[in-house]
Amino acid sequence: GTEAIRILLIEDNPRHAQLLQEAMGEVIPGVSGAQPYDLTHVTGLAEGLDQLGSREFDVVLLDLSLPEARGLEALVRIRERHEDLPVIALTARGEDDLATQSLQAGAQDFLQKGRINGELLARSIRAAVHISNLQTALRSLSFIDGLTGLYNRRGFVTLGDPYIKRAARQKGQFLIVSADVSGLKQINTAVGYDEGDAVLRAVAEILKKSFRDSDLLARLEGGTFAEALLQDLC
Repeated sequence: GTEAIRILLIEDNPRHAQLLQEAMGEVIPGVSGAQPYDLTHVTGLAEGLDQLGSREFDVVLLDLSLPEARGLEALVRIRERHEDLPVIALTARGEDDLATQSLQAGAQDFLQKGRINGELLARSIRAAVHISNLQTALRSLSFIDGLTGLYNRRGFVTLGDPYIKRAARQKGQFLIVSADVSGLKQINTAVGYDEGDAVLRAVAEILKKSFRDSDLLARLEGGTFAEALLQDLC
């Protein structure tokens, strides 16, 4: 069957959450043919971040008036950790400036509470997911990991492939070394993502000093690094 659109709603006002879910009940199957939806509703940012850290979502509907993170704070914190995830901001009446600022801070779209109908919601979700997919595709064209300055997975595979094929043709040898930062999740949980990022950058610097300029160094994902010794393969 068709995979459901996975939506995370972060909204502390139960009435607003109910109205939004009623609008979804009318419309989500029409977002893409008969595509169903999977809605998860939480009432605060902390719980929302926990959900985002443990599950995959296609789009976030984010209230910008959460008691624990008013204004753009919640949006900024989500974008810092999940830059590829589209966020639709939910604003109150009279918050036109905040709505505009949310777009500048990385939201894909904004909707004003009290004026959300099924058709508008469907269009916003469809556009947000589509634009996010395009942006992700464009970013993936880059071979560099923004955090460490090493190659990313795409760069590692693309740049290493011709050397590996040459080694196979000539029955030569090559060496790939893998390194994984253990306890990264615990570091992020205990002292924050900034410290976890600092650890990853420090590991990258150690790898740069430990291997030759001709070797291919990459951060594949999370705390997983790989090094391909390409010189003198054959």
